[in-house]
Amino acid sequence: MKSGRHSRRIRVSIVGVVAISTISLTGLGVGSASSSAAQAVAGVTKNTVTIGVSTPETGALAQEWGYGLAAMKAEFAYQNAHGGVNGRKIKIVVEDDQGSNATQLTAAESLVQVKHVFGMINFSPAVGDQAFLSQNGVPVVSNSVQHLYSNIFTIVGNVDPNSNDFSTTIGKIFKKIGAKKVGTLALNVEAQVIAAGQNGVTSSVDAGLQAGYSAYVPFGVTDWTPYVLGFQTSDTDGFWPQLDAASAIGFMTTAAQQGLKLKSVFVNGYATNPYLIKPLVSVDQGTTVLSYFAPIELHSKAAENEAAVLKKYGHINSTDNAFTTWGYVAALLEIQGLQGAGKALTRQGFISHLARVTNWTADGLEAAPVNFETTNTVLEEGSNNCDWILQIKGSKYVPVGTKPICGTLQYSQPTSTTTTTVAP
Repeated sequence: MKSGRHSRRIRVSIVGVVAISTISLTGLGVGSASSSAAQAVAGVTKNTVTIGVSTPETGALAQEWGYGLAAMKAEFAYQNAHGGVNGRKIKIVVEDDQGSNATQLTAAESLVQVKHVFGMINFSPAVGDQAFLSQNGVPVVSNSVQHLYSNIFTIVGNVDPNSNDFSTTIGKIFKKIGAKKVGTLALNVEAQVIAAGQNGVTSSVDAGLQAGYSAYVPFGVTDWTPYVLGFQTSDTDGFWPQLDAASAIGFMTTAAQQGLKLKSVFVNGYATNPYLIKPLVSVDQGTTVLSYFAPIELHSKAAENEAAVLKKYGHINSTDNAFTTWGYVAALLEIQGLQGAGKALTRQGFISHLARVTNWTADGLEAAPVNFETTNTVLEEGSNNCDWILQIKGSKYVPVGTKPICGTLQYSQPTSTTTTTVAP
């Protein structure tokens, strides 16, 4: 039996079947013969399995997603140092998708059709290759929101982005930090981002709070004063942003300059180190940030294991960046699928195994066990709608409690807000 931490991830073993081919040779006067041969599986050899990775390696998103790619490589190096998976070492081939849907599709086509990878890890904000990978039966581990494709497995569980479900989690968090009226600023780039912003407001109303000012904004805003005034004139004191880091910092800076004090909850505040870079520390003081996975500040066994692997195998000395943990967890889920598919590795075996996993914890990092048999998580939340929360104090993240805050799924139509501005 293989020793080591990762051996505990195996839940279901799928026994591969080797087909027996019977070839009629009577026309040659030889009679008949039979032989057994396993059909070749893309990306799989006796000693290796090759996984494609689509991620931004260049462009504005390269740095933050690069943290996760480095962590992913470290975890695979750890696994390979401990025997690989079912006797195979894991190899990865990375393609730069620049965070773009169109570029990601091109990257996936190259990885699958030219480089013949076994499976994919989509570590990117882009979702442009999902239909292609589904049509080709390629197993995918993804950090992105779920989809309706049975071959794709998200690191926090299954999400249906087209539903009107919301979770009570965000409302509970705003109530805990003392907000009275909650609004959102969401990038007007795609329906999923807007829905995530709306879900936070709806959740807050469900918690007994009021809906406040909300606006949909374009990329590249430089004058945040109109949006600050929107919050001020509507007495909105709770802020649930769905923005890129630069936009969030721009709004927060303008708000501070104009004397607007907000109780903010950032889904990506733990993920983006610029939130803690001086002189922006004074702007972000007291901001609440979410973590899908056990933060290192809690010093749990799972978080300490992660830190040790990243330091030894990736020379990474800090995990206070959610992208780092996302990459690490994506590697754990890929390993889970490979282990469960068994020695006779096939794409369908990988997919069938993960689809039956009902209690995956990412070695204890998940906020709640993931059940891949059901859709149980909404946009912008951790597994089973649970999140750890931390607050920025000084130059540190300080956990608020030692357990995640969890909510339940609810169904409703969008909540009316005080003001909605749609950018042209």
